[in-house]
Amino acid sequence: MILTVKLFGPAARIIGSPELHIPESGAALTCGTLRLAIARHYPQLAELIPSGRIAVNHSYASDEIVLTGGEEIALIHAVSGG
Repeated sequence: MILTVKLFGPAARIIGSPELHIPESGAALTCGTLRLAIARHYPQLAELIPSGRIAVNHSYASDEIVLTGGEEIALIHAVSGG
């Protein structure tokens, strides 16, 4: 399964693209294991992942949510400012 993850802000700038592709296999890929896979495949994003949120189908998702491959997934980095 290859998951496409949309990127915004700093993550998109670091990668140089508005999305990335994560090839993963396994029985139960969750948002939590997706975080680990992103860090493994794109180590330059590892610093951003702990403070970012995973959104699945336009809603923030907990790390326990299981992914099947048909979802719209986004990594949304924390934003500060006023």
